Amino acid sequence: MELSIMTEIAQYPLTKRKLLEATLKLMSDKGYSATKVDEICNEAEVTKGSFFHYFKTKEDIAKVTLEFFSITQQEKLHEAGFQLIKDPWDRIQKYLDFYVFAARSPEIPKTCLAGNLAQELSTLNHEILGLCEENFQLNAKVLKEYLDEAKVLYAAQATFNTQSLADWFISIFQGSLIMVKATRNNEIFAENVEHYRAYLSMLFNK
Repeated sequence: MELSIMTEIAQYPLTKRKLLEATLKLMSDKGYSATKVDEICNEAEVTKGSFFHYFKTKEDIAKVTLEFFSITQQEKLHEAGFQLIKDPWDRIQKYLDFYVFAARSPEIPKTCLAGNLAQELSTLNHEILGLCEENFQLNAKVLKEYLDEAKVLYAAQATFNTQSLADWFISIFQGSLIMVKATRNNEIFAENVEHYRAYLSMLFNK
């Protein structure tokens, strides 16, 4: 996510932010097609005129909401303080702990806007699909940086690919959310993260 986009969204008026937050909630819960502009306005407690002041169509607000979603994800990771942990292996463990906590916490929704829209619109809207892909890549980039640092310190001679490992975690995350929806068993999510942790421990001889 470019810094200019982050700065622009941070400066949005309150009404526009309320519309984005409402869209994020509704499309995460119901998907793109089932979410109507009237519902977004009702959820945000703003008029329909306010909606069309900022956005031309539902597609327009979906695109900006995906960018908004990516930024809020990165803000949550930053607030967790992983970057303050000096040892990269310990940083990876705390990163995985973060997701285990999210999996087991009843207060945290088990949904992902980018994952939902990627599945729903994969053959229908390539521009939105591209934004979903950017979200996945951004999240993988954070973990890859941690894995790169840990590899230098603890597995310098190893031949495993850190990009592949980071991408795999995104697949685990998205797949786990689908399984949780189907089974209503949050523990599947936590168990999958722990399987990933165990595999990393084997690779890094930890």
